[in-house]
Amino acid sequence: MKGATLTRRRPDSEKSQLRAKRTSVRRTRKQVARAQIPMAFWVILATVGILCLLGLIMVLSVTTVKSTYEHDTAGYFFNKQAVYLCIGSVLMFVGFKFGYRRIAVFAPAAMAVSLVLLVAVLFLGDKVNGSRRWFDISFFNVQPSEIAKLAVILWASRLLASRSREMDDWRRTILPVGLGVGATVSLIMLEPDLGTVVVLCFVVFVMLVVAGARLDVLGAATIPVGAILAFVALTGYHADRWGFLNPTMHGDTTNYQLIGSLSSISNGGWFGVGPGASIAKWGFLPEAHTDAIFAVVAEEMGVIGALSVIGLYVVLLGAGLRVAREAATEFGRLLAMGISTLLAVQAFVNIGVALGVLPNKGFTLPFVSYGGSSLLVMMFAVGLLLSIAREGSTEKARIRRRESLARQQARRAPSRGRLVLVSPTRGRAAAPARGVAKAPVRRSATSPGRTAAKSPARAASKSPSRTAAKAPARTASKATARTASKSPSRNAAPVARQRTRPAGR
Repeated sequence: MKGATLTRRRPDSEKSQLRAKRTSVRRTRKQVARAQIPMAFWVILATVGILCLLGLIMVLSVTTVKSTYEHDTAGYFFNKQAVYLCIGSVLMFVGFKFGYRRIAVFAPAAMAVSLVLLVAVLFLGDKVNGSRRWFDISFFNVQPSEIAKLAVILWASRLLASRSREMDDWRRTILPVGLGVGATVSLIMLEPDLGTVVVLCFVVFVMLVVAGARLDVLGAATIPVGAILAFVALTGYHADRWGFLNPTMHGDTTNYQLIGSLSSISNGGWFGVGPGASIAKWGFLPEAHTDAIFAVVAEEMGVIGALSVIGLYVVLLGAGLRVAREAATEFGRLLAMGISTLLAVQAFVNIGVALGVLPNKGFTLPFVSYGGSSLLVMMFAVGLLLSIAREGSTEKARIRRRESLARQQARRAPSRGRLVLVSPTRGRAAAPARGVAKAPVRRSATSPGRTAAKSPARAASKSPSRTAAKAPARTASKATARTASKSPSRNAAPVARQRTRPAGR
């Protein structure tokens, strides 16, 4: 038929084979992707899971009396914490699957939204203990300062990563970061919340140092900022927080929580009094389920349990720093460093307050204390940290595969012929080059040089017509250039001389 085209249809068996091959390829890719996930990924995931489980147990143990007295049910705070944990797990999964690269696009918007929320909470927020820090929503309270922590880290990481080649110019790097952080901490100071301001400034300082900012400019900027924070900390109601230096003074007023915390820790001993047997639940320790939950952990689990919790945070910090070191991009490196520093500093400040070595700042213990905003933000940050770990390992594995492929090609290359290899990394370019350079020299040394040097002696005994080759051989050994240029039949001798003379030098 005119205009018709002939097509070859594949049999069903061939289609099934192709389908099976594609399925096996997809399965292999998934297995390879799982195998490429580094150990730091699993360490972070396991550590956060253990801390969250511990937090559920501690919240249930310490809030049974409070829940029964205020809400006529023993599991009110426990149920809310379980819901927060479920929502936080979803946010962690979203942050992991969405990826930190896509989040970078929304960093300026997140920074702007956090500033708007910080302004709104000053006028619309609920006032608790003289501070306006929360929005009271039907189910839980929203604290904008917790959102601002992650927003500032995201925004500063993106800004510094985009200007990584301009770190010597402090007007392009340190100045804009300082203005953005200054606006944020100024609004937080109006709540007031000095502890969050100090932690946020410290985290940003660490990020600037890691990014390669000028240390002289950072030092010059740190002096006035530190002076302002010290002045605020030593005036007003903040001055009462320094009573931790002498806990026996004002034990019934400003140091009441500190005395209760130290009493709970001492009551626990080495091995603790057991789950649910603490005296903190009976009202002897204010804010036992939030700020002072580490004291409850030390009372019920003892010194051994308290040290184990501290060790978990140390492990989490180490894994986060490893992720930052192996990150595939500059933005990922700075973001991982900021998140890891934030988690570690907030945890150690909370523990220091409970032990009486730091002034009371009202920080929650990450993943353990009761709270909605803090838990949700921290879980989402952990999801971003896991995405950085996954991509960093994938990029590292890709480089290793390229290096192994280059080495395999170099081994499989024939002895003759020309081979050009381009290594994907800097340190692997010398090996193929040496292999390529040696092959022609070896061939030239075996074929022309040796035959030219050995043939005259052998030819003298076999053929009388080749006796003329003795003279070129002698002239080659005596280095007589004029005799080599006179006779065209003696072209082999100059070749031998040219090949052997550099080797003799």
